[in-house]
Amino acid sequence: AVAVMPALNITDIDNTNLSSARISISSSSLEAGDLLSATLGSSGLTQSYDAAKGVLTLTGTASLDVYRQVLQTVAFNNENRALLNGSRVLTLNVTDASGDPVTNPSANVSATLQVVAVNDAPLVQPSVINQEFEESNTTDKLSASSKLLLTPNLVLSDPDGLPSVIQAASATISINTGYRIGQDVLSVDTALAT
Repeated sequence: AVAVMPALNITDIDNTNLSSARISISSSSLEAGDLLSATLGSSGLTQSYDAAKGVLTLTGTASLDVYRQVLQTVAFNNENRALLNGSRVLTLNVTDASGDPVTNPSANVSATLQVVAVNDAPLVQPSVINQEFEESNTTDKLSASSKLLLTPNLVLSDPDGLPSVIQAASATISINTGYRIGQDVLSVDTALAT
């Protein structure tokens, strides 16, 4: 999570208290999984977040300084593993204790948050495969009937995308223990790839 307006300041020429604050992510930049939240501490304020609209609302009568401190903690987060690079445009307005959040809020303050996606490593399942190889009685030890499929039920997935669009750059299979030079052979049938 990252604070969206950590240097925010609030002033009011005729009122020392606020009754509400509203921070929203513009509908044009809102993505699934976007979350706004504040650290309320002992402020006495309450918060509610509308995930469908990307709107965080703080309510409760408190001083300008209390609202300032709480609003400075408002953080953005998204736990979607398939998150893409992009930006979020956020808008903030507040209402003082004598005003109405619909008809008399403050002027909007805007901020742009850059979202940087991080590549997540692909997953291989199952992580442990136990197989038993029995030597063939045929003279051709490398014939198809003499081979053992090591990973017939292997499943590859990637948190960054759907299985149907995953593209792998490379794969390595190695014999780590008990390898016999000139005897043990690993091979792959690339004709099976689709």
